[in-house]
Amino acid sequence: MRNLGFAIILTLIMAGCAGTFDAANRSTESDDDVGVVLRDPSAAVPTGVANALPPAQEVPTEAEDISSLAPEQFQAPSNYEVVVPGQLGTTVQPSDPRLIQYRAVMADGRAALGTQRYDIAIQAFDTAPRLYPGDHHSAALLERARAGRERLSAYRRHIHEAHKFIQAGQYAAAMRELDTAQKMYPNDRHVIALQDYVRGREQRLTVYRHDIQVGAEAQKLRRYDDAITHYQAALRLFPGDKNAQALIEGVQRAKAAATQKRVAYDRAMAEAGTAMQQKRYEQAIAHYKEALRLDATSAQAKSGLQQAENPKAQQQQQPQAEEARRRQQQQQAYANYMKQGQAAMQNKLYAQAVKFYQEAVNLFPNDATARNALLQAKASCRC
Repeated sequence: MRNLGFAIILTLIMAGCAGTFDAANRSTESDDDVGVVLRDPSAAVPTGVANALPPAQEVPTEAEDISSLAPEQFQAPSNYEVVVPGQLGTTVQPSDPRLIQYRAVMADGRAALGTQRYDIAIQAFDTAPRLYPGDHHSAALLERARAGRERLSAYRRHIHEAHKFIQAGQYAAAMRELDTAQKMYPNDRHVIALQDYVRGREQRLTVYRHDIQVGAEAQKLRRYDDAITHYQAALRLFPGDKNAQALIEGVQRAKAAATQKRVAYDRAMAEAGTAMQQKRYEQAIAHYKEALRLDATSAQAKSGLQQAENPKAQQQQQPQAEEARRRQQQQQAYANYMKQGQAAMQNKLYAQAVKFYQEAVNLFPNDATARNALLQAKASCRC
């Protein structure tokens, strides 16, 4: 029951650790075209790394060595002395009830010590001195049982910490705990199995993080197929890893979105090209701008937009240029008519002067100079 309770508690603690590191591992950054990537792929921790973790053991497989315990330590206390008349020395009285009880508790203590049930051993070796105060045998074994209990308690703590570090993917820290536990029980098969497990996981984690990092770099460059390949390789190292699965799904969504955007971009560029051919520059500009919204780095769309905007500007400037030419021609004709009118006035050809000045007024009806000259010519002509 104690083994079961210990395993349950350890499982709950490990599950809590898994949740904590999974949440930390999901710290991400996102880009519409790229998808979700881990902020620090080089420190990625796969979920469920303890799926194949050897079960926690409460007692080491290396048993307490009691082969060196002398048989006399369990037959009679060190200060046992019975003097039998007519005999020299000490004689053991097998029928002594207290001695029988002493042997029983010492035998129980020895058996418990050999199976590392130190609490029972301590209780037994603590009972013996009360039967025979000052007994050195039970005192020495009591001290040994207490030391064994302390060593076992420390062993359990190091195994417990090692499991937590393994679950967190902190394999160097886990190995330190296991090395310390092994010093206490050098031949414990459970510690050796955990050390082998950690070494294998550490190697796989190195490859896993490399695949996640390379996948993230490919994803940022929008090389979606390469990213998926590396994320899938990471998933094969740790089947069921939620992080790798989430990254694969994110890249697949980003790839699908990029494909849709490319289709829309190609359609906008095609429509812009058609509009340019038909000299519908306003529509061409709108299509090129839509293409740039879909792909802001497109040199082709930028160049097309520039070409569409130049003819449009020319179209807008053409009426202004024509108006300017027309006004320039009017000014030139006005000057000629005024000059011809002055020459006719000097030659007293008043009828011709009226004609020239009238043409000048027709060009610029509000021009005071031309109107006054026309009035003078008419007055001189009297026509």
